[in-house]
Amino acid sequence: DYYLKKVLAETKLLYGVGNPEQWTAMLSPGDYRSLTDRVELDFAPTVERFYKPGQKVTVELDVKNVKTLIRKIYRINSLKYYQEMGEPVPLSLDLDGLVANEQESFTYDEAPLRRVRRTFELPQLDARGVYVVEFIGAGKRSRALVQKGRLTYVVKTTPAGQEFTVLDEDNKPLPAGRIWMAGRYYNAASDGTITLPFSTSPGNQKIVLVSGDF
Repeated sequence: DYYLKKVLAETKLLYGVGNPEQWTAMLSPGDYRSLTDRVELDFAPTVERFYKPGQKVTVELDVKNVKTLIRKIYRINSLKYYQEMGEPVPLSLDLDGLVANEQESFTYDEAPLRRVRRTFELPQLDARGVYVVEFIGAGKRSRALVQKGRLTYVVKTTPAGQEFTVLDEDNKPLPAGRIWMAGRYYNAASDGTITLPFSTSPGNQKIVLVSGDF
């Protein structure tokens, strides 16, 4: 009973519903103070991670007790990262020493108790690429990893080696697609296929699919 009343009171106060005195009376002084002081920068669960080229990128952020919010946008050199690390770009990527491609500040005047969902449209994320969008406010930071575009492939075994076709987001062949493997590029033939020859030292190899600078 106590737990349910506490959740009800906190929810009403966070969204400014009803009489605040009624809900405050259902909380202990310590709980009320803790709720008031709490800082929130949480992405809405509806935020997408992958977008197609040309698709508008919009993120929603639940903000509480933040007077000044800073938004930074980083475009990551994903090709270099894949070549050096051999794995997808992680959300925990160390950004120390990197300069943001764009930075903007926002000022809000809502009461510390109020939680407000903010919508940020990001037309800057127009080209294919991997981006980190970071929000900083009141000593807290939250970030989203956004991938604009995605490459996949189909492969078959031929007498000359493994024959790949690089596909775009709509599963259409990319005639100018390339593959990077073991320190070198393999370019597409006139029919759009890329052949990786058999090796005298068989084993697993990671590959990077490349189209232009993506």
